[in-house]
Formats: sequence, structure tokens, C-alpha cells
Amino acid sequence: MRAYTIALVDDHPVVLAGLERLLLRHGTYQVVVSATSGESLMEQMQRSGPVDLAIVDLRMPGMDGFAVIAWLKANYPATRSVALSFSDELQWVRRALHAGARGYLLKDMAPDAIHTALHQVVEHGQQSSDLILRGLLEPEGAHALLVSDVLHGIPPREQRFARYLLDPTDHTYLSIADAMGVSLSTVEGYFRYFSKRYGIHSRAELVLFLLRHGMAGERHT
Repeated sequence: MRAYTIALVDDHPVVLAGLERLLLRHGTYQVVVSATSGESLMEQMQRSGPVDLAIVDLRMPGMDGFAVIAWLKANYPATRSVALSFSDELQWVRRALHAGARGYLLKDMAPDAIHTALHQVVEHGQQSSDLILRGLLEPEGAHALLVSDVLHGIPPREQRFARYLLDPTDHTYLSIADAMGVSLSTVEGYFRYFSKRYGIHSRAELVLFLLRHGMAGERHT
């Protein structure tokens, strides 16, 4: 297995050093950029080129983490950013996701939880957590996002299936089949479409993926 390249930025050197030791002990990460400010990260990234992951402290003087994440998204779209913060307030989570973050780490998380979150981001493109899901489901979260180009080209029936998954009602696949007038195996085929096209492995992962790319739930009148 190749080592994933990582850029780290945190204005506290002790936190920065601790993160680097944690990642190196895991054996699957290679820290190629270590910076104590957003400006320093920009300079180093321009020399190093894109990395697989960027772990970005949100609260920094000067260029804060939200601006760093937005800059990375604009200049290094292949680099997946993960926000790092002491705060679990949803407004912080929403701001980070809107800027382009694919994950949200709390500084007091256990090492195993950090590794799990990073693995989800590098393997599936998005961390799956209750905190992120709550941030996306808040009115200022999912519905403020525009549908991204990633979701363009999905057939109408698969689109409708996806919107049923995002409906506030907790639909089962059987109830979705009844509502759509199709068989259960057909609904399961709709899920396989997303699984094959986007590498989705579970319903929860699909819900997070759809919310991340701005799809809204089914509306009933």
C-alpha cells in the first residue's frame, strides 16, 4: 500500500508536532508539508505540489483555516481537505464544509477515531460522522449548497430514489419501492447504480455523498 501524502497546518507547534507523530506511527501517511500558518502552507504547497490530504486548523491568525480550505479547493482540487478544530458547533462545521472540507476532526478525538476519519476521506472522499451529517442537514447546510457537477447525468429514476433517501421521513427500501411503483429488487438496483458509479458502500455513505454534493430530498404535496 502506498503512503498517502499529507500537508499539515496549525499555528500551535506542539499540536503540529503531535499530529505528525500520530500520522507517522500509523505507517500509511507521509507528511510532506508542515506549516504554522496559512501563508506558510501556501508557499510550501507551491513548491511541493498537490498532496492527497490537507489537515487544516480552522482558528489561525492571519489567513484562517476556512480561507486555506477554499484556496486548496480552488488551486489543488485533487487534494482533500480535513478541518481541525476544538469546536463542535454546527456553524463551524457548516462553514468548513461550504469551504470545501471533506472531513472535520476535533482536537480531542482519540487517535483511532482520527485514523478512521482520514481513512474514510482518502478511500471514499468524505468522512462519515454524526457531526458532519448534522451540519449538512441543518437548513443552512444541505439546502444552501448547489448541486455539483458530480451528480449531473444521473438518470431520472435514480435521482428520485436518491431524493427519497434524503427525505426527512425514514424510508425503507420497501417503502421507496411502493412509493415509486417498482419492485424491491429494482430499488436495490438503484443503489447498485450509485455504488458502481461512485464507489459507495452503504446507505449512510450514499446519504452523506448526496448531501455533500447538494442534492435535496423528495418533496411531497
